[in-house]
Amino acid sequence: MSSSESQEVPAVCETCLGPNPYVEMVREINGEECKLCTRPFTIYRWAPVKNGKFKKTIICLSCAKAKNCCQSCMLDLTYGINLELRDSVLKLAGVKTIEDSISTKQGVNSLTKAYMADQRDRMYETEQQREEEDEDDDAKREKARILLQKISTTASKNKKNFKDNRDNNILSKTDVSKLISKLPFNGTLSKLPKDESIKSFFIFGINDDLPEFGIKNFFEIEYDSRIQSMVINHKAKCGFIIFQSRSNAIATANKIYTSILTKNKLESYNRPCLLVIDKVPIRISWGKYRSLGNTNLEHNKLSAVVKKQMIVLAEKDKLKKN
Repeated sequence: MSSSESQEVPAVCETCLGPNPYVEMVREINGEECKLCTRPFTIYRWAPVKNGKFKKTIICLSCAKAKNCCQSCMLDLTYGINLELRDSVLKLAGVKTIEDSISTKQGVNSLTKAYMADQRDRMYETEQQREEEDEDDDAKREKARILLQKISTTASKNKKNFKDNRDNNILSKTDVSKLISKLPFNGTLSKLPKDESIKSFFIFGINDDLPEFGIKNFFEIEYDSRIQSMVINHKAKCGFIIFQSRSNAIATANKIYTSILTKNKLESYNRPCLLVIDKVPIRISWGKYRSLGNTNLEHNKLSAVVKKQMIVLAEKDKLKKN
């Protein structure tokens, strides 16, 4: 096992670690041979996302430090680019790596690779590499850093564009027409539903700045509403408010509808009513509780429909005023 393994802190990039800051890792001492130097090393396993596929370290910490790369994906830790590309840039800039100082040849067998890795460890311990640096080396490294930064920025943009295009393609293939057809995006509060079991409102236009308790407090304070439950999906930007009784739902609807007519000097209004809760504009109408989808793709598609409908309704309101 390499001496650096005793530090017990794996060198893993943010992409491989995932979004969870409290990710749990399983450690196995001398679990496998390093893919580069063939020495046994401590491997780590973890799931970047809940219930996701496990990742693991495939090279030892010593090799990762020498190459400044992630122990899992083996991309450069600083710039997130392929090591071959990075090393080519360093070579063009005239910057030597620790491995260049040890040998110009790759190990051809496991014994040679292990020997070279041991040499590299000793070089770290004595900090010989740092003592050999001079001003000329600093200038070369700065030149290399600028080049690598440009390459990293370009690679990140390309990766983001690829991801956006892929997500858009997947999203466009997700059919939510049946889901949308059952939601009252063109509903109203002016007409009482014939189905006497309905005691709920459909609400849409919600964003992340408007929490569920904020909506509940608004209705209870402004309209003396008695809310039984709420189903709010922020990703889909819509939800349902279910009242304790139909009579209370009717009373709330009448108060909202009357205030809309009075405020805008209208005789009637047959579209979802506009309310502003904590500076967030939302639309509301009578609506029987329906499914808002089960997957992130459905929620994203529904969110796009909500955004479009909010714009359409705003334009119609503007035309009516004119």
